[in-house]
Amino acid sequence: MELKYIKLYENFTDDELDKFIKSVLKKCKPYIEMLKTCEKGKMLIRGTKDSIDDKKIYKHRERKPKDMDQYWHDKLNGYLEDQVGWEARNGIFCYIKNVLGYKFFRNHYGTQYLLFPIGDFEYCWNPNVKDLYVDFEESWNGFDYDTDYYEYDYDFEYGEFGNNDETYQDIVNQENQKGQYVYNGIETNIKIIKDAIKYILDNKEIFNINDEDEDVGGNIEWLPDMSLEDYTDMKNELEEDLFNDKIDETIGSYITDNINDAEEFNEISIKCEKYYMIDIKYAKQFTERIWV
Repeated sequence: MELKYIKLYENFTDDELDKFIKSVLKKCKPYIEMLKTCEKGKMLIRGTKDSIDDKKIYKHRERKPKDMDQYWHDKLNGYLEDQVGWEARNGIFCYIKNVLGYKFFRNHYGTQYLLFPIGDFEYCWNPNVKDLYVDFEESWNGFDYDTDYYEYDYDFEYGEFGNNDETYQDIVNQENQKGQYVYNGIETNIKIIKDAIKYILDNKEIFNINDEDEDVGGNIEWLPDMSLEDYTDMKNELEEDLFNDKIDETIGSYITDNINDAEEFNEISIKCEKYYMIDIKYAKQFTERIWV
C-alpha cells in the first residue's frame, strides 16, 4: 500500500488558518465524525524524526520494519489481517491523547504532531499493547538458545544432586531428581545414592561384582532421564509454543472500534491513503471547530 502525507506547520494568518482548518475538516470528514464520538480534545498523535517541507505531499512506500525481523513483520501482518482485515503492521502508527492543555515534548519517536487521516480510513488497536515490538522484544530473534542457557535448570531437574553443593553423604532425599543410578551399565531404578549402593552390594551377582573390595561408591554412576542436549531442544520448543500462544492471545485482542477507550501511548495503527501532520500548536483552534 502506498501512503501519502502532508505536513503543515508554518505560521498562518488568521484568514489562512481559518481556510486551512475548513479544508482539513472537509477532507478528513470520516475522521472528524469519529472524533466527535470521543472525549473533547482527544486526537491522534504521531511522532516523527523526519524533516519535512511545508505543504509538500510525500509518497510513503510500504512500511519496512526498523527493528523487527522481516519474517516476524510478515507473520504478524498475516495474523492481523485475519483478525482485523488488513495488514496492520504496514499502517501508520500513532496514539490518541487529549491535547487540551497538554505540553508536548520530543520523545524517542521524534517531534509529535496532530494526525488527520484524509478520506476513508480504518484503525485497530489493542487495549493491552503499548508497543508490540517492545512487548515481545526478547522473543523476536527466535528460540535457538544453546545448552549453556538451560544448564542450571537442567541440573536442578536432572542433575545427580540438583543444584545442591553438598556431597552425597549429606543428601538424604533425591526423590525429585529425574534419573537413576547405574553400575557396570546396569540400571538400579533407584534415585537415592545410599539406597542404590546398598542395593548393589546386596545383589553383587546382578551387577557382576566379583571383588569383595570393589569400590562401589566410587564407581557408581548417575544416569539422567534426558540429556542436556535433548532438554535444550525440548525447552526451546516449549518457549516457542508459549510465545505463539501469547501471540495468538495478543492478536486476538485487537479491536477496530472504541478508540475513545484507548489510553495514552496505546499503539494504534491507521490505514489510509493520505494524511495531514499538523503542528500541535493549532490543537486549540481545531478542537474549537470539531467539538461545537
